[in-house]
Amino acid sequence: MYWISMAWLLLPALQDHSHELHLNEGQKWTANQATHDGMIQLLALINQEDVPESLQSDMDTVIKGIITQCDMTGEAHDQLHIVLVPIIEAVNAMNTSEATAEHLNNIRHQLDQYFAHFQAP
Repeated sequence: MYWISMAWLLLPALQDHSHELHLNEGQKWTANQATHDGMIQLLALINQEDVPESLQSDMDTVIKGIITQCDMTGEAHDQLHIVLVPIIEAVNAMNTSEATAEHLNNIRHQLDQYFAHFQAP
């Protein structure tokens, strides 16, 4: 989880919760393909019938990929932070051996928000 701590240095705007999530003039924002694929992977991970012990580690890996491969800029990038920050916080807070329902529900909610506000390129 060390890399998630480093994410705060790499993406300073992650801590800015002052913006409201909104559509791009009534249309979904366009995410880069790596980000969109990563969000689909996160959704698949939390929708597994049996939550594996490796869930937090698996989610860490996917989030690392989203962060390192993201080439989004501008308002779309800022909007992504509004969704991604709570996901990172929930994954960080998960016990290494089990995910609480609260963490999973928070992640699920943020993923729902992502898919309601973003589309693949």
